[in-house]
Amino acid sequence: EPLPPASGNYSCRLCGGGLDRAFSLQVLHKYDVEYLKCASCESLQTEPPYWMQEAYKNNLSILDTGAAQRNLSNLAATYSVSRLLHLNDVVDFGGGDGLLCRLLRDYDVNCFVGDKYASATYARAFTTPNFSRPEILLAFEVLEHFEHPRADLKVLFQSNPHAILASTEIYSGQGPDWWYFAPQTGQHLFFYSEKA
Repeated sequence: EPLPPASGNYSCRLCGGGLDRAFSLQVLHKYDVEYLKCASCESLQTEPPYWMQEAYKNNLSILDTGAAQRNLSNLAATYSVSRLLHLNDVVDFGGGDGLLCRLLRDYDVNCFVGDKYASATYARAFTTPNFSRPEILLAFEVLEHFEHPRADLKVLFQSNPHAILASTEIYSGQGPDWWYFAPQTGQHLFFYSEKA
């Protein structure tokens, strides 16, 4: 039996397609939030997020036990691409506490970090790039945080870098127990299908 349509009059924040209710989860241990599947691009998203200020009161690293290892893996990938393609000016978009930026700078990569929700604890002096166009743009585990993916992706790509390294988990019909939803943090909002 098909699920009822979404209770609000929403459209997909990525492609504008129609949305159907998939399930609800409790976000931040107190808000009952609808998760909606797009009939066009097949992505999943929360209802429009009204809890963002509260979600970012604490850094995600409080719950993210894989953060350090992921930064080391991202360091290896970025450094390799930087050296193979002879590109050195890097922006880490949504780079959180700046650990990856700091590590890259330690390897002589001219990296700068920006994140509207986090303080660059490890890279405070490296938040304003000394170049106008990044050669490499990083967006590791950022795309799922976008409130308005269509507009946010446009901003991400408008700097026209030579290379973009990004990562996110792909939604392919996982149920409400999928670990990547991370409803306890309230920060993961949009889950891209392979089609999207």
